[in-house]
Amino acid sequence: MFISPSDNFNPHRDYGPSQFDRRHTFNLFYVYDLPFGKGHYLGGSNNLLDKIIGGWSFSGQFVAASGIPLDVINNASCEEFGAGDQSGVCSAMLPLAGAPTGSSLHYNPDGSVSIFGNPNAANLFGKLLFADQRTGHGAVRSFPRWNFDAAISKSIPITERFKLAFGVQAINVLNHMEFNDATSSAAITDVSSNSFGKVSTQYSSPRFLNLNIRLDF
Repeated sequence: MFISPSDNFNPHRDYGPSQFDRRHTFNLFYVYDLPFGKGHYLGGSNNLLDKIIGGWSFSGQFVAASGIPLDVINNASCEEFGAGDQSGVCSAMLPLAGAPTGSSLHYNPDGSVSIFGNPNAANLFGKLLFADQRTGHGAVRSFPRWNFDAAISKSIPITERFKLAFGVQAINVLNHMEFNDATSSAAITDVSSNSFGKVSTQYSSPRFLNLNIRLDF
């Protein structure tokens, strides 16, 4: 995809992070076999008891990431350097003193949710001047992300060859609500829009459970 630069004589103005840049990510995956049953630290000699308390395991994953870059624009005034009106491909505005550079949930009096804690955020970004060496590309970051999934499973030996396994998986086990990135709608980062900063759609899925049973052989 090709987009015209803000300044044809100085492409360096548009230098900034990629739109998919999540600067920090963390992934934790784990599997833990409970120390009960035959062959474990708390084993037993009773075959029936071993089938009840043995073969249990916990597993899951925890993921976290910082937010992706955002460009704050003014789609009502999109004149670029020497290029005239460029509506729809506006250059990113520069954050002024006190402008928010990160996103956090802020509930407005009307019940809507904003990515900016400062209700005056739309007035804290300025248009580009010739003296500016850079645009505000990627100067603001969207919501950080985190989620936790977990599962518990049990394996029951039937014969030397066959095992019966069943388990429960919980996706988004804490039912953690996350809103969509501001990139889901251009109006969210457009200071000329009444929807500036407002988010209303969900990014993650609500908690749901998967039940499974299988025969291993």
